[in-house]
Amino acid sequence: MKKVGRKPHGYFRDERAVHEIILLKRRARKGVVDREGNPKPTPYAVIARELNDQGHRTQAEKLWYGRLVCRILARIEKGKDQPKRRQKNQLESRDFLSDEEIAMCRAVYKGQEVMLFETLLRTGLRASELCSLQVRDLGIYRGKSQIDVREGKGCKSRTVFVGPEIGVMLRRHAVRGTDKENIEGYSWDQRIERNQKRPVFSNSEHKPITYSNLYYRIKSIARRSGVLHLHPHALRHTFARTLYNYKNNIQYVQEQLGHSSVSTTAIYAKTGDSKKLQEMEAVDNLFSPRAEPAVVQ
Repeated sequence: MKKVGRKPHGYFRDERAVHEIILLKRRARKGVVDREGNPKPTPYAVIARELNDQGHRTQAEKLWYGRLVCRILARIEKGKDQPKRRQKNQLESRDFLSDEEIAMCRAVYKGQEVMLFETLLRTGLRASELCSLQVRDLGIYRGKSQIDVREGKGCKSRTVFVGPEIGVMLRRHAVRGTDKENIEGYSWDQRIERNQKRPVFSNSEHKPITYSNLYYRIKSIARRSGVLHLHPHALRHTFARTLYNYKNNIQYVQEQLGHSSVSTTAIYAKTGDSKKLQEMEAVDNLFSPRAEPAVVQ
């Protein structure tokens, strides 16, 4: 089953091999030369047609076309001259939300935006993990305060423990989304059991919400609230930063977020440590102007 999330093309199983094929086909075109006798490169449309004839498909299992070949060649060429990526060892101020900014967002969100915002903020799920959530993954309706992530990053599964408030919100949301037919005489738990494979968050066609739809809804909250740096991953950063400041347990934060390496989680230990902030507030008071000593007559 195709994983719900971002990147509609360009990341597929045999990506490296296909890129090599495209480069070779682009360079070699027998019998066709320009006025100076140099061989002309193979047109993009011809490369796409040959890829389709050889049985290659894009990540979306669709046919290749000339414009897509052009984009991939441009990305390959750009990657050769691309500067070394800056290593990020701590969060910047625009990567997470303060308490005031969270309140500003809550003042304007509405409809399904409420559940999307609160779930990302209170669980720390990745956007792709939220998009692929099914009712059967919510252990909360069985009396267990957890969400089962079946296929996280790197195809790894994990358990995300949740608080009672978001648990109740997700339970009610899941019940509202169950089928309305033949539900008389069934309890809430029975109604959920009958809809285990139903997506928790769906679009108007009752299909799993896509990453682009989720991103659009979160950015709509950002435009209305004035918190323009809000995006789905900023809520994950906010959750992790808050959890670390409360627990001061980097391993627990790592397990909740599903990081394969603790070095990835370490950026939250360097960002907005509440103890460090309190110490700096005390130091700042030492530099405050004091009353001038009284002059002795």
